[in-house]
Amino acid sequence: LLVLLTVPAFAATNPAVKGNFSVSLPLFSYWTGIGDLDESSYFSFLAVGLEPDVQYFVMDDLSVGGKVGYISDENGGVKTKTTLFGPMANYYFSFIKAPVLPYAGAGLIYEQNKYDGAKEKTTELRLHGGAVYMLGKHLSAYGEILLSPYVKYSNGESISGQKLGISAGIRAFF
Repeated sequence: LLVLLTVPAFAATNPAVKGNFSVSLPLFSYWTGIGDLDESSYFSFLAVGLEPDVQYFVMDDLSVGGKVGYISDENGGVKTKTTLFGPMANYYFSFIKAPVLPYAGAGLIYEQNKYDGAKEKTTELRLHGGAVYMLGKHLSAYGEILLSPYVKYSNGESISGQKLGISAGIRAFF
């Protein structure tokens, strides 16, 4: 299997074709942002966890699927455990030839965060853009920039804000 995944990149063809699917695993995400005036808090954190997504190409260049995940992070001495899920879609710009394949996408992510005995729920519209670099016929490394306007529901109140992030990982196409 490892040999099949690591065929030289020059042998790679466009993996973003109808009927294929992709499996992504972020190795890290770094987020920063500013809460609203009620929170008046600046936050930034490195999120490391299990946050895979699977997508199916419904047509050339367009994939739809979903993401599930569990993330544990620490910000300002507070440990947070997050579970998340949601639908996602990506559009790949395959007119640019391999080994680099840029894409843009969006997802609607639902999160539940637990910290210091509190629970909060968050709904995020997650917009992202990036590129995959084909390492072989099926395996790629990716990097992306994420923008996430969000609404957090905590103790009956609604708080809105924005997060800006970067993420990198591996993506396999089959």
